[in-house]
Amino acid sequence: MGRAVTLSTSASARYCRAQSERMLRQYCHGICGMYGLQLGGWALPDDVLDSLALATLFRLTPEQAGDGSDLYGALSQLPLEAESLALVLAPFGLDGVTQPETVLEEIDRVLMPEGHFMLMTTLPLTPWIRVAPRPLPGLARVARYLGGRGYDILHRRHYLYRPPVDDQRWLDRLAFMDRLGLGLAGAGLMVARKRVIGVTPTGGALSVRAKSGRERRHVPAGLAGGGAH
Repeated sequence: MGRAVTLSTSASARYCRAQSERMLRQYCHGICGMYGLQLGGWALPDDVLDSLALATLFRLTPEQAGDGSDLYGALSQLPLEAESLALVLAPFGLDGVTQPETVLEEIDRVLMPEGHFMLMTTLPLTPWIRVAPRPLPGLARVARYLGGRGYDILHRRHYLYRPPVDDQRWLDRLAFMDRLGLGLAGAGLMVARKRVIGVTPTGGALSVRAKSGRERRHVPAGLAGGGAH
């Protein structure tokens, strides 16, 4: 899903992107701080960025793809100092990850207390899985995992009820499915907040289904912990 949304210009990719940006506008209000990090995804439009009360939102991608990202590096080794971010936003950026526990531990490391983690992911067992061959194991399991590691789950929502057809006329005809919440949701959004006082981990392990910005900004000195490319 992350790759399809980022690179594809198909009707289904445009629909997914538009619905995801609508969810971000709805649920990112009240998140404030100096620095945030977006893992993967696409360059968000200005009105979505304006909904975030952040001084700067950096974007990290695994490789230098010439897409205007600010940072490059592995999700399992984020090139940032501990407790340096007020927000980590992952719009389908964790789809395809083979070791989600490792990535979530890194996100926890760089988030400051009271920081927010916003996850958008393809849901398993839906038609959208064809563009996300290795989705996360579902929002409920991710929520339990984070809850056992000292996070409050603020929001958990399903969306993307229309199937991933690449005919705009059919997508328009099926708009009622989103309005009524009919069918199997193809994607989910979760907003979690890191508690100030940690707790003993009890969330259990996650398993993965083994199925085959505005202008670019420089990272301020002291924010990067080494390893940025």
